[in-house]
Amino acid sequence: MSYVPYVRKAIIFDFDGTIADTTRHIYRIANSVAPQLGLDPASEQTFRECRDMDSLSAMKHLNISPLKIPSLIKRVKSELKKEIGEIPLIIGMKDCLTFLADQGFTLGIVTSNSVDIVEDFLRKHQLDHFFKFVHSASGLFGKDKILKNVIKKYELIKEDTYYVGDECRDVKAANKCMLKMIAVAWGFHSSRILKEQNPAFIAERPEQINEFVLI
Repeated sequence: MSYVPYVRKAIIFDFDGTIADTTRHIYRIANSVAPQLGLDPASEQTFRECRDMDSLSAMKHLNISPLKIPSLIKRVKSELKKEIGEIPLIIGMKDCLTFLADQGFTLGIVTSNSVDIVEDFLRKHQLDHFFKFVHSASGLFGKDKILKNVIKKYELIKEDTYYVGDECRDVKAANKCMLKMIAVAWGFHSSRILKEQNPAFIAERPEQINEFVLI
């Protein structure tokens, strides 16, 4: 996407579990491809238990070898792209984004998902006009590097930039970059474990994002 000059404050969103309600789709797809990768499918109970664990602990709990994570992610992304039209938007998110755009915030996305999947989803839900950029962080643990690049490229001011995400690794990435982190409780990780990572704020509903950034 084209260069965008700094406009007052900026809010960078994660995608999966934050904007798009992909959690159950990812769980089902991961279970369906697991046997092909020599992995055991996980029960819903086991998957739910992962909400209270950080990403590394969750992988261990699911008995997924670190060596197989890249292959699993690649397969899940491939299948998720086929189902993009079936994935719902988080309830209340469109109103949230509309409000933030009307307030003059620069909005962007930094995700570990593929840019083409995200942009396809945004177009299908008529949200693409809200976002100035979409960037992808490959793997599970590279978001801080992409966030730093985005801040530099778009000349964002750290003190006036928020990151919004649903996982512990999102909070850690934002904190490394000294961004104001808004953790959301409707995605993968529970509010309890998100709180342990010291985000600036935990939103239980999308409209609470609006309330916090206007304080």
